[in-house]
Amino acid sequence: MAQILPNSPLVKTVFEIRFALNLGVDAGKHSFSEEMKKYPIVAIPDTIQNVNPMLLPIQLISEDSKKTLTFSSQLFSFSSLHYEGFEKFKKEAMEITNHFVKKFDIKNVVRIGLLYVNNIPLEIAREGKVNIADYLQFGLQLPPNTFGDELTGFTVSFTHRYNNDTLRTDIQPRPKESDKTNTMILNFDYFVDRKTPVGDLGNFIVRGHEKVEKTFLNITTHKYQEYMRGVV
Repeated sequence: MAQILPNSPLVKTVFEIRFALNLGVDAGKHSFSEEMKKYPIVAIPDTIQNVNPMLLPIQLISEDSKKTLTFSSQLFSFSSLHYEGFEKFKKEAMEITNHFVKKFDIKNVVRIGLLYVNNIPLEIAREGKVNIADYLQFGLQLPPNTFGDELTGFTVSFTHRYNNDTLRTDIQPRPKESDKTNTMILNFDYFVDRKTPVGDLGNFIVRGHEKVEKTFLNITTHKYQEYMRGVV
């Protein structure tokens, strides 16, 4: 994922930090919003209910709606729907995050997260079935005659520890909806839940990207990797 693939399944990338309650963020939210000239659209997530107004996140969205800043008195995140390679994503994420923590005098964070959301289109065979082995080096072996005649869906999560960091991998094929293509969700959530100086954010995002990229290449098949590169 360091390179840009012609047929990349990556649909969203998010870098997030969480920190101890900082009332200065609520007091300075208007001035911060005004500083973010590239994010002129202001919104409040409509999925959040019964939240203290000081903790209610605000979203600042770019004109093309491809990039979003989300912040509150306890969190800040940068998300992109248009991935232009890791170096560019890292540069943008670090610049905007460093500006935020400096403005609000945040010295430490309690959680850092790097999320990659992949949406893999699945090819349907003539008999109406999907061969997961064409895409992932992963399979399920279930006892016969246990769950009916055929498996129509599943959700699997793997959690791995790397010293103090954690990588959670989620796999979930999704059935076709109306005229949409069958897809498979493949998410990588790399995070650390511990007090960390903000000076270590840059090291974390590089470390997280390297682990996610290695896992992605290990779990996907050579055949699918060739497709992503536009070879087949």
